[in-house]
Amino acid sequence: MPKEEFIYLDARPARGDSEGFRYLSEIGLERDRTEEKGEAGNPETGGAESIYEEGVALYRQGRLRLALKAFDRVLEENPRDFPALYHKGNSLLKLKRYEEALEIFERAAEIKPENAGLWTNMGFALKKLERFRDALEAFEKSISLNPVQKNAWEGKDSVLSLISLCEEKLSEYEKILERNPGDPDALFKTGKLWLRFGEQEKAMQAFKNALEVKPENAEAWKLRGKILFKAGSEKEALHAFENATRLKPDHPEAWYERGKVFLKLGNLRAAENAFKIAADLWESKGLKTRAESARENIRRMSPGKA
Repeated sequence: MPKEEFIYLDARPARGDSEGFRYLSEIGLERDRTEEKGEAGNPETGGAESIYEEGVALYRQGRLRLALKAFDRVLEENPRDFPALYHKGNSLLKLKRYEEALEIFERAAEIKPENAGLWTNMGFALKKLERFRDALEAFEKSISLNPVQKNAWEGKDSVLSLISLCEEKLSEYEKILERNPGDPDALFKTGKLWLRFGEQEKAMQAFKNALEVKPENAEAWKLRGKILFKAGSEKEALHAFENATRLKPDHPEAWYERGKVFLKLGNLRAAENAFKIAADLWESKGLKTRAESARENIRRMSPGKA
């Protein structure tokens, strides 16, 4: 039975934040790796195995960007390599590339949904993305698979506290809207809170109402666009992101989301341009990890670029 290992994620919690649960779980990876090697039984996999071990070594040294490259090489050969996916997700999480980490964890969950540590780490990513209700479900899933996890229990407690605070704020804004149904700021903030609860339709309606009163709210357009894109309404989402970037040309998140829509629609040139603008804006703001996310999309589209 491999030893349980937890990697510290945040050395300095935000002021007023006493959470001590911020760890990445790596439970059972050695066992999973051994099982996969046994199932494969193919001597030709030795190259991938060597690259994987190199990636793990780099990961443990904190050389996360190089580790990512190693795990990507393993995944090129076998996209369903669970330990490589798991380590890649953890690397992205430690680099604060939360959306990418979540995407990788979701892929890993399709392969081994019974891995408790995976759901714990997914909960961390969802919490960082302020998707508190989804984070709670992930922590509860992890605990149901393995109740003896201090970090998962503490993660759940933390998210419950955040949900409680959001419920209080939502009640406050609803009282404001009872007095003034057209208050654009209250409508906008209500929409953001509904997003944290995972209530996409209610959030969409709140943003729609806010924009009817205050159409120059670029952030509301961006958030509305994200909901539309997630719902599969790419053209409406693109319109929302175009409004956001028109109103606020230095909004890197809106440019990045705009690039994702162009990519989904097959307009690679427009996607590359949007990702480049997002990367440059993030770089200028000192947000290097976010810039890396945008440039990674460009590299996937055009190997050798960025």
